[in-house]
Amino acid sequence: MRRWLVFWLTAFCVGSGLGNIAHAAVDTHEFKSAQQEKTYNELVAELRCPQCQNNNIAESNAPLSNDMRDKVYELLQQDYSKQQVVDYMVARYGNFITYAPPVTPVTVVLWLGPLCVLLIGVAFLVYRSRHVPAAMPAGSAADGAADGAADEDLPQPAESGSSAAVLNSRPLAPAFWLLSGVFLLLLTVGIYYKTGGWQQVRYQASVAQALPDLKARAVNINERLSVQDMEQLAFGLRDELTKTPDDVSNWMLLGDVYLGLNRYGEALQAMSRAYTLRPDDFVIKSIYGQLLVRSNDPADTAFGEKLLREVLQQNRTDTYAISALAFYAYSQNRYQEAIRMWEYLLQILPKDNPRISVIQQSIDQAKRDYDAQQGK
Repeated sequence: MRRWLVFWLTAFCVGSGLGNIAHAAVDTHEFKSAQQEKTYNELVAELRCPQCQNNNIAESNAPLSNDMRDKVYELLQQDYSKQQVVDYMVARYGNFITYAPPVTPVTVVLWLGPLCVLLIGVAFLVYRSRHVPAAMPAGSAADGAADGAADEDLPQPAESGSSAAVLNSRPLAPAFWLLSGVFLLLLTVGIYYKTGGWQQVRYQASVAQALPDLKARAVNINERLSVQDMEQLAFGLRDELTKTPDDVSNWMLLGDVYLGLNRYGEALQAMSRAYTLRPDDFVIKSIYGQLLVRSNDPADTAFGEKLLREVLQQNRTDTYAISALAFYAYSQNRYQEAIRMWEYLLQILPKDNPRISVIQQSIDQAKRDYDAQQGK
């Protein structure tokens, strides 16, 4: 009997708590206001990761949670209200990403199903205990042995009660345990399918399979990835980096993909990791510096300018570093410095480079702004 109770308790526990993994996550988003940042923090704390059920997306470091945090930030930047963000995420991932899903037939089954299974098991135990006769007292056995000789000549009644006891105390048939095991398996799979992020696991597997091809296309200058391709590539790279966090090339590629998706904060974070792993690489230093001078943080822009000047000391023909410094100088109202850099850029670029016309327009604008600054 006890084995039966353990079986149903196991069904309840396994079916309800499958696949919960927790990781820490860090966000580096920039917000328009303190209120927007507060709303973001509330949302990521209230939305549940479909891949690791008992964690919110703020605590989880699963690739899917990273995507969800990015989407929450993106929607808030588009001036979505808190409820509109929740509605969007529910429509995309289902009701169970909230910790208080609405009452529907599916939620009723998932909530009450394990309890019903447990109650059925208890009822079965009670039924079995009431239909098994009490054991024969020890004294009765001794009396029967003493009186056995006297009763030898008497006809013996059929031992129906004893046979029933033997029958009722017989262990459960192997077929019963087999069917019970199959039921437990189906119950567990069913609950996991509904609440365990099965679709997300399938998506993760499909992206992992396509990742080598996506990487090859991303580094091929003749290939142009669609937005969907870049989203999949970013997802796959993040998943791969959870296993190999010191892979500099993957961090650089992830930063480049984020730039293509216009997700500046994530691009900066990825290049920061690459720079931390390889601070003497001038290619990384140049890209990281270009991102830093676009930041709204004065400390970031100052460090970015320092990195770009270090790059130009080693390679005075890094046109992207020169261009980034020129635009940064212009944004700081250092017009003459910006003009000098753009004019130097015109000297080293090929005459048919498509950037020349834009650079010339920038020089003309900087000259007008400088004249206005001088009161001319």
